[in-house]
Amino acid sequence: MIAKAAERGGADFLLALNVGRVRVMGAPSIACMLPIHDANEMVRAFASAEILGKVSVPVMFGASAFDPREDLADLVDRVAKDGFAGIANFPTSIHLDPLMQAGLARLGLGFEREVEMLKLAKRAGLMAVGYVRTAEQAEVMAAADVDVICLNFGWNVGGREGLPSTVSLAEAAEAASDAFERVRRRRQDVLCVVEGGPIDTPENAATVCQAGKADGYIGGSTIDRLPLEAAVSDAPSEYKSVNVLSRRLEAIQDAVLGQGRRYGCSPPLRSADRCCPSRPARMRATCCPR
Repeated sequence: MIAKAAERGGADFLLALNVGRVRVMGAPSIACMLPIHDANEMVRAFASAEILGKVSVPVMFGASAFDPREDLADLVDRVAKDGFAGIANFPTSIHLDPLMQAGLARLGLGFEREVEMLKLAKRAGLMAVGYVRTAEQAEVMAAADVDVICLNFGWNVGGREGLPSTVSLAEAAEAASDAFERVRRRRQDVLCVVEGGPIDTPENAATVCQAGKADGYIGGSTIDRLPLEAAVSDAPSEYKSVNVLSRRLEAIQDAVLGQGRRYGCSPPLRSADRCCPSRPARMRATCCPR
C-alpha cells in the first residue's frame, strides 16, 4: 500500500529496507540494527511478495553486509535474479558509534565490506545506492562508481517514535555542501541526495538540498511513519467527533425548543393541537408547523 502510494506521489524509485518493515511492525527505526532477524531474508520475503511486480518504478534491495556467513557475490546474484533494480547498503555501519565501526572494520564486516558489495552490484548490472555519513565516506562511494550517494544524518526526528537529532538543520546543510562538493570534484554523473536527522518536512528538505546543491531527497520515516501516525490518529478522532457534535446539537436544540421538538410532531399530538386551538401559545410552540 505504501509503495503504491509513494509511486502515485511521484517517487522515482523505491527502497525495500528492513527498517521500513520494523516500523510497520510497531518498532522504532533503530531496531533495524539489532540482531533480531535475518535482515536480507526479511527484505527478500516482503519485497518479493508485496512490492515487486506491483509498481512500475525501480525497486532497490536494502542489503546487510554484517553477516560473516553471507557470501556477497551470492547475495548480489540472488537480488538480481529476484528482479530488483539495485542494491543499497542498508542497514549500514554508518549508524553505529565510532568504536563499534572500528571493531567491525577490523573484522572485515564494516563500511569497506558494504562498499565491496556495491561494487559487485555494479558489475552485475545493478544500480548501487551508497549510504554515507561523512564527506570522506562519500568520496569512497564516488570512487566505487555508485549511482546514488545518500548523505544520511541519522535517525529521523518527529512523531511519537522519532529520536533527537545529533545535528541541526544548519549543520546538515553545511555537511551536505561540503560532501557533495568533494564528490563532484571526482564525478559529475553521480546523484547526490540527503536523508534523515532533522529533515522532517519538505521545507527542511529544501533548505538542506539548496545549501548542498543536492539532486534530491530520500524519504524513510517521513514517507511512511510520520504520515501514517498523523493520518491514522486523526481519522478515529474525526469520526468520533461526529457523534459528539450530534449529541451537543441535540442538547442545544432541546434547551432552545424544549422536548416537544422531538415528540410534538406525532399524529396524536397534531390532532390534539387542532382540537384545542385555545391552548396557550407557550404550549403550542413545541408542535411542528402544520
